[in-house]
Amino acid sequence: MTVMQTLIDSEDEVMLRDAANGFLAEAAPVSAFRALRDAGGAYDKALWSEMAQMGWTGVLVPEEMGANLVASPFLSTAVIAATVLRGAGAEARLEQIARGEVTYALAVDEGSKHAPDAVALQAEPVGNGYRLSGTKRLVADGGFADRFLVLARTSDTGLTLFDLDAGAAGLERTSKRTIDGRDHADLSFDGV
Repeated sequence: MTVMQTLIDSEDEVMLRDAANGFLAEAAPVSAFRALRDAGGAYDKALWSEMAQMGWTGVLVPEEMGANLVASPFLSTAVIAATVLRGAGAEARLEQIARGEVTYALAVDEGSKHAPDAVALQAEPVGNGYRLSGTKRLVADGGFADRFLVLARTSDTGLTLFDLDAGAAGLERTSKRTIDGRDHADLSFDGV
């Protein structure tokens, strides 16, 4: 940490960073990541629960987790989903995230490259809702997520982000392991 960073950071931020560093160095060293990867696990649910109890799912401390290669749904759930859901005013979901009761994955890509403007997954208006049909590929944390934020093309508004339960009828996920051992999934939507 630089002298300038110390001057900018508040005392609370420094204390949180130091506590996170100490906890993760002991509870989630690189060797724990490798053991989890070699065993085929997605993430340590007990560790995630402890992180939630310490309030981490409601704050951003990504540098400490990255330095220790912590396998957790922190980025997909507490950063990406929480940011989107906060913008949408979804207070109940935010409370669930903060308590560590729900995990999310963002489903945007359909090909081998990130191209959100090329989304082909269709959301057809049906009654007061929509029916989704199509696929998403390589959804980070998609193999275990409880819910998905899914980007789909609608005829009336262009692109829309949908909040879906992972157990929705017509939604099928195929787990994939990447070279670094992280969890990903391909998703298939058949009239969801």
